[in-house]
Amino acid sequence: MRPDLYFRIAEYTVTLEPLRARADRLELLRELWAAQGAGPALPPAIEAVLAAYSWPGNYRQLASVLRTLHVLAGPAGRVDADMLPAQLRGAASAPKIDAQPSGAATSAPAPASASGALHAMTDAAIRGALAENGGSVSRAARALGVHRSTVYRRAAALGLARPK
Repeated sequence: MRPDLYFRIAEYTVTLEPLRARADRLELLRELWAAQGAGPALPPAIEAVLAAYSWPGNYRQLASVLRTLHVLAGPAGRVDADMLPAQLRGAASAPKIDAQPSGAATSAPAPASASGALHAMTDAAIRGALAENGGSVSRAARALGVHRSTVYRRAAALGLARPK
């Protein structure tokens, strides 16, 4: 690798604050939605969920979700909570939070706890599938409907001995 190549293209570095730290998330969300072109208006409940989410994927994740919602709304012109990605659907069914972020933006606690519960369920499913299949990663992966590499990676993260 030639480090000088990096410096040829990285003449100027811009550091942007993460979306979760922006107090104007709702306004940014509305601007990005309007930039999608003619289409339906986002319902206030969906706006509130989108504005409250912490966006670990930052701007690209938000833009991707908005593009997807715009396409899914289609000719019917309706955006429903079931169109949201799985990690946001939990937030949509959680008790409503203030749609106007104030000062220090915080995310709703429901997605974080749901994420922890999901990881625990995933770990238990991998352990169980490996045990039921005599440690065979191929059979466990087929039983779970995932790729073998996923089982290997999760088993390593769990500290399990390298499965067969």
